[in-house]
Amino acid sequence: VWPAKDWWTNYGDPQLAALMEQAQANNLDIAQAAARLRQADARARQAGAALLPQVGASANVNTLYGQANGTSVRETDYNAGLDVSYELDFWGKNRDLLDSAKAQLRASQADRATVALTVTSGVANTYFQLLSLRERLAVARANLQSAAEILSVVQRRVTAGYSANADLIQQRAALAAEQATVPALEQQELEARNALAILLGRPPEGFMVTGEGLGML
Repeated sequence: VWPAKDWWTNYGDPQLAALMEQAQANNLDIAQAAARLRQADARARQAGAALLPQVGASANVNTLYGQANGTSVRETDYNAGLDVSYELDFWGKNRDLLDSAKAQLRASQADRATVALTVTSGVANTYFQLLSLRERLAVARANLQSAAEILSVVQRRVTAGYSANADLIQQRAALAAEQATVPALEQQELEARNALAILLGRPPEGFMVTGEGLGML
């Protein structure tokens, strides 16, 4: 069962809907598929024209001058014609060409729909991945801040003689682990943002998606 054209509206996310609108308007793959569809439609129309009668019209005005009984006279003749011709498709060549062109048109229509579905699903997946990465980044940064605060407490306890030096080493290792997590998530977030920009037909550099809408860094 083919999904509805606006299947993403089921998520109820206005920003996702705005991203989908941009993707359908600016994505290069969709634009190429649409161009192929227009080309196939033109070929189908051209192939169908061979099965129709050819109609032509012509008109002519001819003026004659002369003399009769010593008097100058003028005569104007008007001629009009209508030509109708029809090619008998005895062997069915034109009909076969039309059927082939129609099949190509249907294939182009399916290709256009498939490309559109692929792009819009890619936009949705990348968008949700981006939101997930930002949530993970927020958690990682909060954990990093907590680890730094705990290290400060442990440092004071070790200095005061209430904790062993091993506790300080352990907490420093925990802080280092949290510090290593943040850059990796930031890189993933940047890659997801760039991928989304490409799907939208926009330059990756400086593109961002915020909780309040689209923007540029």
